[in-house]
Amino acid sequence: MSKRKTAAVCAAVASCAGFGALASTGLGDDTESVPPVGGHYRIVEPALQPGGDQGAARAQTLARRRGPKITNLITRQPQTVPAGEELVLKLTCQRRLGIALDGGVLSPPAPADVAVSVISRFNPNTLRTSPRSYFVGVRNFDMEAQFRGSLVCAKGIRQ
Repeated sequence: MSKRKTAAVCAAVASCAGFGALASTGLGDDTESVPPVGGHYRIVEPALQPGGDQGAARAQTLARRRGPKITNLITRQPQTVPAGEELVLKLTCQRRLGIALDGGVLSPPAPADVAVSVISRFNPNTLRTSPRSYFVGVRNFDMEAQFRGSLVCAKGIRQ
């Protein structure tokens, strides 16, 4: 047997022995159960409007007819979150606007004590997803506060 074949056989035996030792120790066998993710969030579907300067966006769209079309949306009205509660917004792109790329929260000024609790494509209650939807949520710790959700939609991009 040549030296090359001997080295290959030794390496194969050593890797099989290492794998057998790893398997016999039960590595990866977690005995702790992981609590299910998902909850009972209050989800609202607000109306959306184009955000930013629409004249500049329209001029940019006309100047660049090729490639993906990006649309920034924002909730029409600020959403109110009572003190000590949480609110999740389901932001959805219309079919003509394409798929949801990103979502976000425009939080209130500094005295308000709020934290972003959800920014996800997955529904926090059912853990299902849709390519046109995005979920953003806020938890309010102190006094009643308002926030707005934002969404970025893209047409002409494959997912």
